[in-house]
Amino acid sequence: MKNLHKIDLDEVYGIWFVPWWQQVPIYKLLVVIFVITITFILFVMWVRFLRYQYWYTARKKIKFLIDQHKHQKIRASELYRELLHELKQFIEIRYELAATSLTDYELLYLLKNRDTINHADLLTAVIVHAETIKFGTYNPINNQEIQEDLNHALRFIEQSKPKKLYV
Repeated sequence: MKNLHKIDLDEVYGIWFVPWWQQVPIYKLLVVIFVITITFILFVMWVRFLRYQYWYTARKKIKFLIDQHKHQKIRASELYRELLHELKQFIEIRYELAATSLTDYELLYLLKNRDTINHADLLTAVIVHAETIKFGTYNPINNQEIQEDLNHALRFIEQSKPKKLYV
């Protein structure tokens, strides 16, 4: 038996100063790396979903209106009211404007004078037609005009798609 006063320092250091990679089994380290990687991938997918969600929703609703118009299940005044509502919601989220609280002519003014909004010319005819049809001063004789306006609205939404997000 060794003398307690003459304990070898190597034995003490061998117990207390073991590097962490020798103390932790490798499978635990691999599990931690795997969990961190999966968490990062899920975070990126969640951010992309949030970024594109409003775009997909607006596009889907406009396509639904096109379908309703094709089968003539909706009147022109209701169609334009819903179309303007969807476009205003899209503009409010995408371009951070208070579009739903603005009148249509104020929205037109903002669209024409704001440089960050691309393809605003597609919306000017749609908004003007919507204003005149909503208040009953104009009634489209043929369905071609309504179809053009719906296509312009859909093209505006598709061309206003947010840029890809790389995290």
